[in-house]
Amino acid sequence: MENKSIGDKTYSDLLNVKEDERNKYELIEGNLYLMAGASAVHERIVMNLGRQFGNYLKGKECFLFSSNFDIKLSEKNVYKPDLSIVCDKKKITTNSCEGPPDLIVEILSKATRKKDLGIKLTNYQKYGVKEYWIVYPNDFFITVCILDEEKKYSYFTYSLNEDEKIKVNIFNDMEIKLEDIFENLYLE
Repeated sequence: MENKSIGDKTYSDLLNVKEDERNKYELIEGNLYLMAGASAVHERIVMNLGRQFGNYLKGKECFLFSSNFDIKLSEKNVYKPDLSIVCDKKKITTNSCEGPPDLIVEILSKATRKKDLGIKLTNYQKYGVKEYWIVYPNDFFITVCILDEEKKYSYFTYSLNEDEKIKVNIFNDMEIKLEDIFENLYLE
C-alpha cells in the first residue's frame, strides 16, 4: 500500500475497514497505510511517558490518548500517534479528535521514521499541532517541535543525561526528566 500520491480514500473509508483491523491503519494524504507493530522498547517509552503525562493531567481539563484513538486532521489525514493530549474537549468524539490535538508524541522505528519525520511532521505543523515530540529510542534523545506565531515549528533537541529535563510547552508548570522517559527500556 506504499503510495506517495494523494489518494482518494477518506475517513469514511477508514471507518469501513473491519473493526478488528481498523486500528492497524492510518490515513495519510488519502492513502491507507498499515501501521508498524510495536517493540518492547517502544511500548516501555509509551508507558513511561503516558505515566508522566497521566499523573500531571489528573484533575485538569486536558485528556491523554494512546494510539488506538483517531486524530482526524482532515478527511484525508487521520493519524494514530503513540500519544496525544487534547485540551479542548469540544474536539473529542466517541472515536476521534476532530482537529489538531495540543501535543503529539511519535516514537520512531525503522518502519515509521520516514513518515514521522516527513509527511506527518509537515501535516502536524500545517494543521496546527502546538507541540510535536519525536522520540529516538535507540539514540536516547527527543526533538520537540514548538509551533510559533507564524505557524512554523521551532526545533529543540534533548539528550539523555542525569539532569536533562524537557519543558512541556503547552503547560506552564510541567517538566519531564529524560531519564524517566528512557527508564527500564531493556528487560534482561
